[in-house]
Amino acid sequence: MSVAAVTYRAGTPEDGAAMLSIHTRAIEFVAVRDYGEEMARSWAHGLTIEGYARSMADGEIFEVAVCDGRVVGFCGYKNDEICGLYVDPDFGRRGIASRLLERALRTLQDRGHRRVKVDSSITASPFYRQRGFRVIRERTRMTRGGMEIPTVDLEWHAPDAQTFTGTG
Repeated sequence: MSVAAVTYRAGTPEDGAAMLSIHTRAIEFVAVRDYGEEMARSWAHGLTIEGYARSMADGEIFEVAVCDGRVVGFCGYKNDEICGLYVDPDFGRRGIASRLLERALRTLQDRGHRRVKVDSSITASPFYRQRGFRVIRERTRMTRGGMEIPTVDLEWHAPDAQTFTGTG
C-alpha cells in the first residue's frame, strides 16, 4: 500500500471542524502523556469550530496539510508568532509538522520577521528545539478550562542573509 501524498494550502473557515478535531485529538492522545487527563481536558475545554474562523478574522493565517482530501494538520501564525501547530495523531511522525513549520517560518521571514516566537507545550518543546528554536523561559499559563499548565516560551532567529542564501 502506498502512502498518499500530502499537499498544503491556505486554511479557510470551512476547515474549522477538521482543525477542531485535530487540535482536540492531539491534546487528548499525545499531550495527555505529559500533562495528564485533567490538564489535557482543561486545555481542550472551550475549543470551537467558530474559534478558528474568529482567529482568521483577527489576522491569524492558517495553513493546512491535506491527505486524500482530508485535513490532517494545521499551523496558525500571526505577526511574529506561531500560534498553534497540530497534526492528527494518526498522521504523526511523517514530517507533516516539520513541513508546516518550515512553510510558516519561510512566510514569516519573507514578511520581514527575523525572530519568531512560540508559546509551546512541554510536549512540543523538543520538536521546536530540534528545529533551531531556543528556550527563552519556562512558565505556566492558564488554560481555557481554568487550570495552570507548564509551557515553554521559545524563539527562532532567521539565519543571516549570507548564510541563508549560501553566498559570501
